[in-house]
Amino acid sequence: MDEAKILQALLDQNKLLQAILKELQDRDDMGEYIFVSGIATTDLSQNITDLLGILQHPVKGYIIKNDGANTIEVGHNITTSSIDSNVQTGSARFYPVFAGEQHEEMFNRKVIRNVYIRTNAGTSAYRLWLLW
Repeated sequence: MDEAKILQALLDQNKLLQAILKELQDRDDMGEYIFVSGIATTDLSQNITDLLGILQHPVKGYIIKNDGANTIEVGHNITTSSIDSNVQTGSARFYPVFAGEQHEEMFNRKVIRNVYIRTNAGTSAYRLWLLW
């Protein structure tokens, strides 16, 4: 094998090792969190938590607690951009969190870029913990 081929093989191997290291670092649990509280309304644009805008990175998971009397609906990564006021809520994936209920979403990687919260009627207080 000539020197050029050996050098290229080493460069390729280094690239692969860097990709593996990044994957392992992305999976590390930093044990950090941010707490957000608010009042969910029927206006979806009022309750968007843009994690890329706030933290500059996605998170691994979140816990949401519905402290109000009305059911709230929660969805994450609903759009490909961090905030899209034109989100098609009819086809988006929202799940209900009933009054007094708590819901958790956890992943092995930092994949949650945004969290949308709304109600179908009225308002409802909530607490949101974002974990990475």
